[in-house]
Amino acid sequence: MGIAEQLGLLDVLETTRRRLTAVSHTVALAAAKSDAPTVMAKAIADAIRVSPAEVRRRLRDAEQLAPRSTLTGEPLAAVLPATAEAWHAGTLDGEHVRVIQKFL
Repeated sequence: MGIAEQLGLLDVLETTRRRLTAVSHTVALAAAKSDAPTVMAKAIADAIRVSPAEVRRRLRDAEQLAPRSTLTGEPLAAVLPATAEAWHAGTLDGEHVRVIQKFL
């Protein structure tokens, strides 16, 4: 492959990695909400071999970037809707999200 093709492939791989991260955060949030949050955060940390602090950070991010619903089940947009859209599209990574969170 030439350099242009290599850079193109790297771009596709990075976007895919970011999209998988977004999905992972959303799944972790769903798991954490299914039972006692503190217990589930520890269970998630053990299952995916990361620190509990890292799980808490991921859950915090997911809470701001995942769709929500009202108590009656009506859908609501994410707390940061434009950021969530870019996050799930693979345009942003965790560093980008942190900068946006600090700004807002």
